[in-house]
Amino acid sequence: MASLVLHDQLDDLLQVLPEHMRAGVIEKGEMIRQIYLKIMKEGTEYYERNKHLQQKEFALKAIEELGRGSDTFSIAMGMYAGHFNEEKFIEGFIAKKRWEVSN
Repeated sequence: MASLVLHDQLDDLLQVLPEHMRAGVIEKGEMIRQIYLKIMKEGTEYYERNKHLQQKEFALKAIEELGRGSDTFSIAMGMYAGHFNEEKFIEGFIAKKRWEVSN
């Protein structure tokens, strides 16, 4: 379901679900989307605020403030290095069920 939500394809699922299940699916989908958008926003904003730093400074500051391996760190460092791939990030977000960890 998360993949459908993040690829704007949830409507396809909703069309085949019984009416009594739709509200729950919509609610869960909105929760997943909001957590994803929050993480993306935090990573992007961190990058924008600190992109003027040299790479080593950026990395050290990001490790200290965001934590190595955090989602926001991955986004910010990927953007800084010019190799952030949102589709790969979505795949990891889904595989690790990040919406469950964030709650």
